[in-house]
Amino acid sequence: MNKNLGDANLEESLRCHSPHDFAKWLEYYGYKNHDNPIPSTKILSTHMPYSALPGLIKDSTTLIVYVSRDPKDNVVSLWHFLNKMKGRDTPGIELDKVFYSFCNGVSHYGPFWDHTLSYWHASLESPHKVLFLRYEDMIASPVIHISRLANFIGHPFTIEEEKMGLKERIIDICSFDKLTSYAANQSTKSNPSRLPYQYQTPCSSAQAKLATHAIISAQK
Repeated sequence: MNKNLGDANLEESLRCHSPHDFAKWLEYYGYKNHDNPIPSTKILSTHMPYSALPGLIKDSTTLIVYVSRDPKDNVVSLWHFLNKMKGRDTPGIELDKVFYSFCNGVSHYGPFWDHTLSYWHASLESPHKVLFLRYEDMIASPVIHISRLANFIGHPFTIEEEKMGLKERIIDICSFDKLTSYAANQSTKSNPSRLPYQYQTPCSSAQAKLATHAIISAQK
């Protein structure tokens, strides 16, 4: 969305600010007194289902990009998130409890299937307004999906930019490896205003893989 900033400026912005600083959560902050590192952009993020979005968003020219995720990964992330949010003296939440609650539609923003389908149907009805993406597809084919995103927001890559390798450069700058190496993303404590709460360091990839295997075993 800011491909015209140039490599150096884009990387410097991401080095000094968390991605959350560029797109505040609508549920917590809205856009009032929003201190955006790049003032020319007007971006919000939200976990709300499509049916709960304010009419001002749905009935305006606002563009919506929805990223869905494999439900198994969603459960694992939810499990780790809930355990990171618990009090120091509170026992951890068991994975199977989170799994069965998730399958029964118990989730912070409503049943997973209803949430995902609401944006899927909206993208079919208004493809010019709602772009539906799958996280797994974005990881597998980042060049294709960054092109889709650029076209959707009305800023397609030019032939010159493609020859310069701008797509690949943006993908590299925004990669998990790069972002997680920046101090701004090491801990929420570096920026208390980022979230209305603080939590511990995220789980390791090994822990996440173990949890995923547990989910698959439970399904069998």
